[in-house]
Amino acid sequence: MFIYGFKKSNFKLSPTYNVQLAYSIKSQSQVDHHLIDLSLYEKMLCHGASQCRDPYLRELLLLYNIKDEDINIYFISSKYYQVKVGDAAAYECVNIYKQPAFDHPLLKNHKIQMKPSSLPKGVVSSEHKQLNMVLQDAVRCPEGTVPIRKTRTESMRNTKSLFKAESVNSSTPKIDYHKNSTETFYGSQATMNVINPRVDDKNQASLAFISLWNGSNGDENLIQAGWGAGNSGCYNLQCSGFVHVDKNRPLGQVLDVSTYDGKIVEQQVLIHQDSKTKNWWVTIAGSVNIGYWPNSLLPHLANGSPNLSWGSLVKHDINGKSPQMGFGYFPDGNPRHAGYFRQIQVMYNLSDMSNPAGTWETYEDKPNCYKMVNYGLEAYPNGYSVVYGGTGGACDN
Repeated sequence: MFIYGFKKSNFKLSPTYNVQLAYSIKSQSQVDHHLIDLSLYEKMLCHGASQCRDPYLRELLLLYNIKDEDINIYFISSKYYQVKVGDAAAYECVNIYKQPAFDHPLLKNHKIQMKPSSLPKGVVSSEHKQLNMVLQDAVRCPEGTVPIRKTRTESMRNTKSLFKAESVNSSTPKIDYHKNSTETFYGSQATMNVINPRVDDKNQASLAFISLWNGSNGDENLIQAGWGAGNSGCYNLQCSGFVHVDKNRPLGQVLDVSTYDGKIVEQQVLIHQDSKTKNWWVTIAGSVNIGYWPNSLLPHLANGSPNLSWGSLVKHDINGKSPQMGFGYFPDGNPRHAGYFRQIQVMYNLSDMSNPAGTWETYEDKPNCYKMVNYGLEAYPNGYSVVYGGTGGACDN
C-alpha cells in the first residue's frame, strides 16, 4: 500500500513483497552494493563469515567480502535489513524518532501518538484473505523502531513503487467519484481490489486511492492512501511528514494482486481524523494502525475536509501515452473485470461511519480511455460500491 500527504499535489505509490530477515549488517554501503540471496535463511547461523556453520552462507559472505566485524547475530543490532531478492528491497528498522517524518522542520518537537484515541463506530472489517496476508507478510522490528524501506536507484525500475517527487497537473488523466460541498468529512473507508495495471514506461503510473483535500491556488493540503503501479511521485516515507508507528508493517510493500476474471485480492483502507489530536490516521484491515499525518502539517484539514473522493489516476509518459486503469477494460457489470471500491463508508462526524448520503458526482476527464460506474447500494452485500477501468493509450487524440 502507499500513503501520501503533501501541501501541494505531488506524487507516488505501489503494490510490494517482503521476506523475513536474513542478516544484520552495520555498514549500509555493503547492503547497497551487495544484495545477497539469503531469502531461504530465517535466522543468522553464524557470528561472522569465518565462523559460519552453513557452508553456502559462508561462501556468500566471503564472496562479497563481508567480514566478521560487519555482521551481527539477528537482533543484536538496533538496525537490521529485510531482504527480498525478487524486488531488491531492503528494510531497515530505525528508531521511531529517527524516521523521515522528523526531517520536517515543523515536527522538531513532535511527540508521537502511538494509536488513535478511538476508532470510528461502524467500521466494516473485510473477510477477504488479502487482509490476513497483509498482516502475516510482516517485517519484525523491535519495540521503539519502525521498518523503513531502503531502495537503490536501479532496483526501483523493477519494482512497483513511485518515489520521484513531481507535481500532478491538469493534464494527468483521472477518474473519481467525489463530493465538493458545504458538508464536512472526517474520514472514509473502502475495500479495494488490488490490481497490477500494465505500465509500459518508467514514467507511467496507475493508482487507486481514497483522497481528502482542501485549499486553493497552490496552497493545498491533500492526503491519500491506496495502491498503485509505476514510477513517479512522492509517496510513502520518501517525503517527510507521515509518522509511521506500526513496527511490523512497512509502507511500500509489494502486494499480491487480483487476476482478470479470477483470483480476488483486496486491501481495506481507512483514513480518519482523530477526535482528540486531530491527526489524520491510516488504518488497514479494520484495526491495524499504520501511522498518521500530524495536524500541524495540514492547516486546511484541521477541522475535517470539504472534499472527498474514491478514484484512480494515471501518469502518462513523455509521449502522452497513458497506462491502463484497473484491468485495462471499461466496466461491464462483472466486478472481476474492473477495479472497484466496495463497502464505502464516510465519516460525517468524528465518531461514526455511515453510507455516503446525498448527491455525489462522477468525474471522467478522458472518457474515451477511462470510465467509472456508481452502483451505490445496488451491489449489496458489497455495500456502497463504484467500479472503474480503461484501456489507456493516446487519450488526447
